[in-house]
Amino acid sequence: MSGSLARKGFRFQDLYILRRILEEGASHFASIIEVPPSERPHQPRFGIEVGTSAVSNDDWDSVIEYERRVEVIEAKSGCISKSKRIRFWRRLRREAQLNKNITVHPVLVVDPSAEETTKWKQLAAFSSAAVEISTPEEPQRVSTTAELFAEAMWWMSRAPESEAGSPALSLEQARLLLASFTLASITSDALEASVLTGIELDFKIDVAVAGFPCNHLRVCANALYRRRFTFASSYYKML
Repeated sequence: MSGSLARKGFRFQDLYILRRILEEGASHFASIIEVPPSERPHQPRFGIEVGTSAVSNDDWDSVIEYERRVEVIEAKSGCISKSKRIRFWRRLRREAQLNKNITVHPVLVVDPSAEETTKWKQLAAFSSAAVEISTPEEPQRVSTTAELFAEAMWWMSRAPESEAGSPALSLEQARLLLASFTLASITSDALEASVLTGIELDFKIDVAVAGFPCNHLRVCANALYRRRFTFASSYYKML
């Protein structure tokens, strides 16, 4: 991967997690005004390039930990190749084994100008409806939601442990994991515009004057790299 493509990919990842931080921050401040302290939800914890546990070898682009669930997030600004898909399925298989007491929700963030999204958009609904599942086989190519589902099911429930790197899930475990899948489809330009708007509204920062996030976004991400943090802690680092 060239340096320019790598920088574009990192920027896409940073922008997405920053947008989620802004969204959670707005919700948190609204709850301070509208909800009694005893009823306020716990602040989620965010992580950049972290695993979900101390024994997790693989780092996700981002992780958001809620009280009863964890979102594992991969953000890809370019086309998603077969090798990238397989890596995603293998990592989900491992996460489901590691997190038996909390629900794992996979999230894939893509730029629709670079990745065809139809098969991804329908994956959760297709998985929810697939009540009776025959023994999956790995498809030779993936162009439909059914083929994407078959590939995912094979790697999560049937691929040998020597190839997948962790024990297999049951068919039902794998299906339920895919049923919780979320696709976030947004172009890089729209993502940046969304973040800039959020910063101006939530932090009252004139981004045209401050040069934010162009000059500061990667610095902020590096300050939080491989750490878990709440909205409040990230707020001070961004400032």
